[in-house]
Amino acid sequence: MALGATCLACGLLPKSFGGWVAFAVLCGAMGATATCYDVPIVAYMQKSIAPQKLGRAFSAFQIVSMVSTPVGLAVASPVAEALGVSAWFGISGVAIVLLGAVMLVLEGKARR
Repeated sequence: MALGATCLACGLLPKSFGGWVAFAVLCGAMGATATCYDVPIVAYMQKSIAPQKLGRAFSAFQIVSMVSTPVGLAVASPVAEALGVSAWFGISGVAIVLLGAVMLVLEGKARR
């Protein structure tokens, strides 16, 4: 949800030099949030996959992760062109926050 919050904040920034500086800082924070989900996934994979199959599993994981980039750009580019980049950051931020909230609710239900 932190990733969504930083995206949403980017969408609300003013179009000024100060806004650009804040955008650069928020982009760094977005990148840092990757650690919050990447480390647990890697640790889980290392724990649950047989060592002789781990290389193949990481390769498959990397391929799926990399495919999301052009797919995301194919969606984001036309929307940002039509609505503006700020609007796209706002929309994607809200969507990511909502998805995170849904996942927390589902996780809570799964633990019961």
